[in-house]
Amino acid sequence: MHLSNRSSSGSGIAPGEGKTVNLFLPFADRQHQVPESTPTPETSVAASGIRILVVEDDERLRRLSRRFLEGRGWTVLEAEDADSALRLLDQAENDPDVVITDVVLPDWSGPELIAEARTRHPEILVLYVSGYAPSDADAGRTSRPDVAWLQNPYSFEILIHEVEALLARRSDLRRQAASSGGTAGTS
Repeated sequence: MHLSNRSSSGSGIAPGEGKTVNLFLPFADRQHQVPESTPTPETSVAASGIRILVVEDDERLRRLSRRFLEGRGWTVLEAEDADSALRLLDQAENDPDVVITDVVLPDWSGPELIAEARTRHPEILVLYVSGYAPSDADAGRTSRPDVAWLQNPYSFEILIHEVEALLARRSDLRRQAASSGGTAGTS
């Protein structure tokens, strides 16, 4: 996002002068739609015990995400970059169910972070968030049932829906594995 603030004289803002504010936002070629069948408390994934790690370098977005996710009843951990996220993951009590990560981070990429995170926690679910449209290279990462992609801009209702969808897919995979006598891995 880019903000521009100019007075009518172009020299700054002075008392009594007019002001022009230009706001430039990234173009989104599609909008996320909230599904018509929004989960109800009876049909949505149980919130109890769900732990989510949000990895986002924009502090305001990270804190807003935390607030909305906690409002759903989930425990939320925050990290501003991949190194901070990995330090959190090294602590035994921080075993997340879902990692929500920006694709572009200051120190590593989101996919690099997830590859390393899965050496510690192979069953984590992943929600990649990006202002860029997924490329063909991303298609392989998002074709997995334990990975989803969310394009900016998005609403927090969509964020919650995507997390619930990932959790529901994991539950389905575990049920299928249990009924077939296999193990319930998602990797």
